[in-house]
Amino acid sequence: MQRCELVDVAAGRVPADLLIRGGRLVNVHTAEIYRADVTVKGDRIAAVGEVGAGAVGPKTVLVEADGHYLTPGLIETHQHVAGSHLSMTEFARVVLAHGTTAMATDFYEIAAVGGVKAVRWCLDELRATPLKVMFVIPMPAFYQNEKFGHTGSLDFKDMVEMLHWPECYGLNEAFASRVLAGDAEMLELVRLTRELGKTVVGHASEFTGERLQAWLAAVGSTNDHECISAEEALEKARLGIRILLREGSAASDVVRVSRAITGLGADPRMFAFCTDEEEPLRLGRVGHLDEKIRLAVSAGVNPVTAVQMATLNGAETYGVSREMGSVTPGKLADILLVKDLRTFEVSTVIASGKVVASEGHYTGDLRRPTHPDFARGTVRLKAPARPSDFRVAAPDGVDRARVRVIVCVDGDLVTTEREAVLPCRDGEVLADVRQDVAKIAVLERHHASGKIGVGFIHGFGLKRGALGSTFNPHTEDLAVVGTNDRDLAVAANRVAELGGGFVAVADGKVVGELPLPLFGLLSDLPVEEVYPRLDRLYASVRELGCQLRGPFTSLGFMCLPTIIGNLKICCEGVVDVWKEQLVDIVSGVNGS
Repeated sequence: MQRCELVDVAAGRVPADLLIRGGRLVNVHTAEIYRADVTVKGDRIAAVGEVGAGAVGPKTVLVEADGHYLTPGLIETHQHVAGSHLSMTEFARVVLAHGTTAMATDFYEIAAVGGVKAVRWCLDELRATPLKVMFVIPMPAFYQNEKFGHTGSLDFKDMVEMLHWPECYGLNEAFASRVLAGDAEMLELVRLTRELGKTVVGHASEFTGERLQAWLAAVGSTNDHECISAEEALEKARLGIRILLREGSAASDVVRVSRAITGLGADPRMFAFCTDEEEPLRLGRVGHLDEKIRLAVSAGVNPVTAVQMATLNGAETYGVSREMGSVTPGKLADILLVKDLRTFEVSTVIASGKVVASEGHYTGDLRRPTHPDFARGTVRLKAPARPSDFRVAAPDGVDRARVRVIVCVDGDLVTTEREAVLPCRDGEVLADVRQDVAKIAVLERHHASGKIGVGFIHGFGLKRGALGSTFNPHTEDLAVVGTNDRDLAVAANRVAELGGGFVAVADGKVVGELPLPLFGLLSDLPVEEVYPRLDRLYASVRELGCQLRGPFTSLGFMCLPTIIGNLKICCEGVVDVWKEQLVDIVSGVNGS
C-alpha cells in the first residue's frame, strides 16, 4: 500500500477498508481520553477523530465501539517464547487474543539446541502470523559455550550474522557480569550493535552502585528487566535505564516494583512491561500484558499511565514508535477495544488492520505449519538413567551429614544457600521431605556425554515422587527433582523417551506428562490439546506436594549456573554463580 492511499482515505476522497466507530480513545501521547473514530486503509491508520460520510463505502468493515475504550496494541518488551512451550503459531494465537500485537524475543532456548537454522525457522514461523516481531540476538544461548555445560550450538560469527539480519533490532541481554569481566566478545557485540543503531537490551541482576555505573558506561543507553525492588528500579531509572517491569511464571515483580512510580515518584515514562518467562496455562488463562496492566493498576498506577507503559513506552524501548505504540495517523493499525481500563479485559483485537480476536479468542485464519526434522530427536543420553546415578556418597560411618542446599523461592529467579543436616543410609545421603529437602539433578542431553550433576534443593514441597523436564535456561539439559532415586531415574528416562517434555512420577510410575518433541522445548499440538494435558499434569504435581505456581519454570531456573545468583546446578555439579566455581555438596558430618 502506498502512503497516497492513506492520504485519500484521511481526506475523505476514498472509503476506508475498516472504520472503528464510537469509541473513546486513550491518547498515550497526551494522557487524554475522548471520543474518536478511526479509519484504516490496508494495515495502517488513516485518520483519527470525526470521520465524514465519505469514509464508509460498500466494502468498509464497520467495528462498533460504543461503550469501549480504544488503546494501541500491547507491546511485549522481553519474553523468551520457548517458555510457553507452544509452537510459534500457537503462541501467537494465545497472546494476540490477550491484546499483544508486537513483541521482542530472541529464541535463545531454541538456539541453544538447534543453532542459527532453528532461530531462522522460528522467526519465519512467527513472522507469518499477525504478531509483529522485534528479533534480538540471543546472548544467553551464546554463553552456553562457556564452562558449566555447553552445547556448541552458536559461535561468534553466528551472532554477528544474526545481528545483521534485517529483522534484527538489537542484542538481547548484555549481561553486566560479563561486561565487567571485560569479555571481549560481549564488548565487541555491544559495540557493533550500537554502530548499527540497534538496541542493547540489558541484564543487571543484583547490580547497584559503582558496578551498575561501570556496566552502563560500557553499554550506553539500555534497559533492564531484573529489578526486584522499587529502590533498585529508581536507582537505575535515574541513570536513564528504562525499567521493564516483569511478571511471569518464575518472577513476580510488577506490584512490588511499581512502588517506584507510586511511592518514590519516578517518572512512569521510564517504565514498560515484560514477561520474561511464562508457562502456557497462565499465559492463556491469566493473561499476558493485559495481566500486567491489571496488576499495576491494583498497585496504584493510574490506568492511562499503565496503558502508556504497555504501548508507547515499549515502542520507544526498541525505537519503533514511528511505526507502532499509539493510535495516530500513519501508524500500523494495531488497536484494542476494551470495556474497562482497570480490569482491562480485551473485547476486540485489530492487528495490521484486520480483526483477529474477539472476547479472548483468536478468530483469524492461521494454518498449522509443518516442523522440520532437525527439530526432533534432540534428547541424547549416553545410557538410560539408573537410580545409582543420583547417589550422593556420605562420609564413612556416619548416619547424618551436613550438606549445602539450593533454596528455591516461589516467584523469584534468585536462589539462596542454606545448610541442612540430612540422614544417611548405606553410605548415601538421602533427601528429607520433613525438611522439604529434595534431590535435584541435571543430565547432559545434547552430546550423550554421560555427565550428571546432583545436589539438594529446598522449596519444591515434594512429599513423594519426582518431576522431570528438558527446559532450563542455560543448556536446556534434562533436569529432575525428587524425593528418591528410583523416581528420579524413571522421570529422566520417560522424558528421554518422549524426545523432551515434562513428567511427574510417583512410586515408580508416570502419573502425568506433556511431550515437547520440538527441540525438547515445544509442543507440536494446538493449545486446545495442550491445556487439558497440562491440567492433568499440574494436578499430579500438586498431589505430589509441589505448590509452586510455575513448577517446571522454577525447576529450569535452578539449572542456570550463571548470570542470576546465587547457588545453582548444572550437569557438572552445584555452582556458586558469582564465584564461578563448582562447590562440594557435603560440607560436614553428624551435623558438625
